[in-house]
Amino acid sequence: AEGVEVDVYNTHLEAGSNANSNAARENGVEILLKTIKTRSAGRALILAGDFNLKFKDGGHDLKMLNRLVDEGGLTLVCTTLKCTDDRVDRIYYRDSADLTWTPLQRTVETTFVDSKGVELSDHEPLSARLGWELK
Repeated sequence: AEGVEVDVYNTHLEAGSNANSNAARENGVEILLKTIKTRSAGRALILAGDFNLKFKDGGHDLKMLNRLVDEGGLTLVCTTLKCTDDRVDRIYYRDSADLTWTPLQRTVETTFVDSKGVELSDHEPLSARLGWELK
């Protein structure tokens, strides 16, 4: 709609399972949160990417995932849609004073392949369909 703006962030946090990898992911989350607070204060946004974090791993991973929700004011699409899988790829959203998101569908994409049918990533990507409404 005319005049509606949405900030979109994409990320790929550090992989690995050692202390250095955890520190790099913490730094990545810190940078994301500072950027969102600085550049997107009060604005609707979408944050998506490979977070290399899983709820099932608890501890460090759970702490980082909770920071995105608690400090960033973000909602995980899968929280709203009650997804049952726990993937490293995630899609978050945040409403603003002017716009409300409604997650409608999250899909595990199976067509992200080359012309020979070979997968282009080490894991299947996600997509989400979001409805929106002006307040």
